[in-house]
Amino acid sequence: MTHIPTNTRSEYRGDFFASDLPVLERQIQELHLTPIKRPHRDTATIFLTPSEDVLPTSKRIRGYGEFSDATDVFSKDSSGAEWQLELKNDTTKQLLARASMAAILKDSSLRAQTMRLASRKHFQLGESLDEKRRLTVDESRRVFAVNSDYRLTFLGDLGPRVEVKAPAQAETTSWIGKLDLQSLAVTLPYRSLELYMQHILKGIIHKNTYAGYPELEAKFSITDQDELAIAYAAIKATICASQKVKPLLPEPSEIVRVRRYHICQDDIGNHVTAVETAAGRLSLKQKTNSRTVATNGAVILQRDTVASHTTDLNGSMIDLETYLNRQGLTRVVTYEKRQRKLPFAYKDGSAYHVSMDLCTRTDDPSDQLAQIELEFIGSIANRPKLDDVYADMAEIAQIITHTSTGLCPTVLDKSHHFVA
Repeated sequence: MTHIPTNTRSEYRGDFFASDLPVLERQIQELHLTPIKRPHRDTATIFLTPSEDVLPTSKRIRGYGEFSDATDVFSKDSSGAEWQLELKNDTTKQLLARASMAAILKDSSLRAQTMRLASRKHFQLGESLDEKRRLTVDESRRVFAVNSDYRLTFLGDLGPRVEVKAPAQAETTSWIGKLDLQSLAVTLPYRSLELYMQHILKGIIHKNTYAGYPELEAKFSITDQDELAIAYAAIKATICASQKVKPLLPEPSEIVRVRRYHICQDDIGNHVTAVETAAGRLSLKQKTNSRTVATNGAVILQRDTVASHTTDLNGSMIDLETYLNRQGLTRVVTYEKRQRKLPFAYKDGSAYHVSMDLCTRTDDPSDQLAQIELEFIGSIANRPKLDDVYADMAEIAQIITHTSTGLCPTVLDKSHHFVA
């Protein structure tokens, strides 16, 4: 296998919504950026790990082609396609070898865990004719789990991503400003792991341990929104350190995602929310019969909720206006939620997550709602009794409020905040 030296550069990567892709395309046209012609449209990246219960290392296999069918990735390898073994960190990429995928895997102690298929376009930044300065737009990023026999399980699409690459940080920052990426894209830690983390969690918590229960949440407002991430980090550290707690996911132990919520009204005035993933998939969520239960000092909000748990896989792929018209809904307001959530089992196996939710109204970014939430999500053991869930949530709520003094229990939900 051939070994190649390290390439160091400054990179920016930001996720954005498929519905905003036309905005970026207009920016590219206005800046007269020249497309870079590549022989292939798709990039396949196979992430490697030493074992099933550990997330991928910084080593990956990468190849290029036209992969309309994900299984083409492995069938094309059998015809002698050349792949690259890379070592990738935040600012450094080292090309370790070029060989067939079979040769790389045979020569490595690592196994394939996940695969990402990205449909990409590249543009030249500035007058330079080389590719040291370029813009890369991933129009879609399909993610698959790779089984031991190389069968693939589709997990969903992370949606578009934009990358700016240049030799120096100052150049990267300059192009971020010219493209107005601060208002278009978002950079969230661990967001690329979202779909795989959800896949792991679905395999741990069985539906029959939560089906039929109302949605059960305890909400906490924070007086200083700038302190939200600090409060969440402290709560996460405290919960993970408890002997009563078992984190349900490998490090970093959390799911990070961004979604848009379109609060709508039906023809009789009921509120219904259309949920939009970054990839552009849509589904409906409706919460009714809201009531509260006070137990051991905690206030638990109960609601009857009808929602899809598979939007990433089978949500509708049409534009929002058409979707709402077909559902007979009128949009009232839209907010974007950036969320980090820590799933864990408590005591005898009942499962919960603590989340950090930062919600921003899309047509008025000054209108924000910052909350910490605790929610029951099922069990890794037997179906729990409702009274036991109440008792658990009261105990965990005390941990949350004692860890961060800036938090106050609240029953204010997102719809009431943004519609009121």
